[in-house]
Amino acid sequence: MCSRYGLDATVEDLAGVFEIDLVGDDVPAPAPESRPTDRVAVVLESEKTPGRRLEAARWDLARPGQRELRGPRGPLINVRAETLASKFGWAVQRRRCLIPATGYWEWTGPKGARQPYVIRPSVGEVLAFAGVYSWWRDPGRDEDDPSKWVLTAALLTMDAVERLAPIHDRNPVPLPADAWDDWLDPTTPGTEALVVAAVSEGRGVAATLDFAPVDRG
Repeated sequence: MCSRYGLDATVEDLAGVFEIDLVGDDVPAPAPESRPTDRVAVVLESEKTPGRRLEAARWDLARPGQRELRGPRGPLINVRAETLASKFGWAVQRRRCLIPATGYWEWTGPKGARQPYVIRPSVGEVLAFAGVYSWWRDPGRDEDDPSKWVLTAALLTMDAVERLAPIHDRNPVPLPADAWDDWLDPTTPGTEALVVAAVSEGRGVAATLDFAPVDRG
């Protein structure tokens, strides 16, 4: 499970990297350490609003019909690629996103003495983790209240590549730039084949990442 990641890039940096057409309000970048339920930067496209957008989202995917913003089983921050189409078909069809990051953390070792590792690109570029998003409607707010809708998101994860497997058995799916358009385009069918292709592309990027132990201080 990826439960911590960082983003050392400004909104302006992200707008350039991802060729953003519209920047939403209060996008939290840079963010040295994001935790579950934090507001994070996401890149998305939708059929209702033309162009590619950079928005702020709650890192905790809300399911359809969910009455409370926090789900009954705790924050939903990761979604397994293997079951994405079967369990979250409503999201993978037209609500795919990218979650920018410049590194993430995992812990390994026995309980009570777990060692954190930082995992990141060797040259410091921005990663684009595949994700899915949803809009949660706050039932306690009036219809004309603009804050009644909350954008939420989760990371896609896959079996760890060989290089990272000694640290954790799962890792996020970092997509290369030439895979961004298909993943974001809401008119591209969200099929099992699309997910398999994303994982295949992501394995190539993940295999290049560096990792190092972090001082537990």
